Amino acid sequence: WPLSGRCVWGPQAVRDRVMMATDDEQLYCLDSNQTLLWNINLPYGPLAGTPLPVGDDEYILASSGGVVWRVKADSGEELAKTETGYPLSTGPVRMGNQLLVGGSDGCLHTIELANAQQP
Repeated sequence: WPLSGRCVWGPQAVRDRVMMATDDEQLYCLDSNQTLLWNINLPYGPLAGTPLPVGDDEYILASSGGVVWRVKADSGEELAKTETGYPLSTGPVRMGNQLLVGGSDGCLHTIELANAQQP
């Protein structure tokens, strides 16, 4: 499985998978045997931080452009998104029913987890 561009993010371990992104805004997800499970376009720009696993079947991702979105772990299919209105510099961290993301302005921003899960 050749990469479509130069690796600019990762590889990062996310539970039992490895993710990496390329300079042509593609995100790749591999299993522990280095088998390509899926690759998707990063529609909201480069990733900010590491994706957050939610349960066994979803990830929450954040883009440097300020979008936080949820995808299926088995396919990368987008399930929902939230636009923060702020450029982001970190991936999401779960605290109870909220997600914390670090803004490029040095501030922490909160998102209700339920909002990140709405279509």
